[in-house]
Amino acid sequence: MPVVTRSMAKRARPEAQDDDQDQTSEPPVKKQKVSERKPREHKTAKKKASVQKTSAKKQTASKKKKPAAAASKKKAAPKKAAKRTAATKAAQKDKAQNNEADVAEEEEKSEELGVGVIAPDFNDVLNEKGETVSLKDYRGRFVALYFYPRDNTPGCTKEGQCFRDLCDEFKALNCSILGVSADKVESHQKFVEKQKFNFSLLADTNREVIQKYGALKAGNKIRRSTVLIDPNGKIVRMWSTVRGAAQHPHQVLAALKEEAGEKSVSVE
Repeated sequence: MPVVTRSMAKRARPEAQDDDQDQTSEPPVKKQKVSERKPREHKTAKKKASVQKTSAKKQTASKKKKPAAAASKKKAAPKKAAKRTAATKAAQKDKAQNNEADVAEEEEKSEELGVGVIAPDFNDVLNEKGETVSLKDYRGRFVALYFYPRDNTPGCTKEGQCFRDLCDEFKALNCSILGVSADKVESHQKFVEKQKFNFSLLADTNREVIQKYGALKAGNKIRRSTVLIDPNGKIVRMWSTVRGAAQHPHQVLAALKEEAGEKSVSVE
């Protein structure tokens, strides 16, 4: 057997150790540091959060802007409404002034009429039968000429009924009754038939007679009024504004009795 000296043993040991190390020890695996990943993920999360916040702010801002725009529209709307209101008020004011002027003119005309003045003449006005009527047809007789707003209305119906019931007394005093409104002939015909009136109604559709006698008021409406004309064509009594239509014919009859007793029925 070969002789192993100490020097040889010493030399062999390190080699054996190296072999052992080569067999047992493996090269170390490089591990990824967690600390290197976390900061990146954290930064990404922060970015996402900041983006979300920014988008949320933008949405909130846009929502705020929309109400503001709506509010501006609402503010603009009152301005337009105010302009319209001002224009409407101006138109109403002009209309009121025109109406006042018309009323003043009619009042002047009614003052011109007055008691003792010759009654304004009218010609060829149609009655409920379609016949033409003129004031001159009644010369030599008293005429109770009454103006009323409209056929078949409560006040006008009651007034007409009262004239109907007193008609015989008027006739006994040589007085004819004539009702005047702006209704058409057909309307008058139905009104007369329904209420069994025993006197004529004149269809002054163009309001000429109504205007002549000062019975036209603001808004092209008819003022309830009455004129008592004597046989000579003069106005002897006037009721420019009638109150209590249902009893008014009694007032006219009382005035007629006074006039018929004081004056002779002579024609000039």
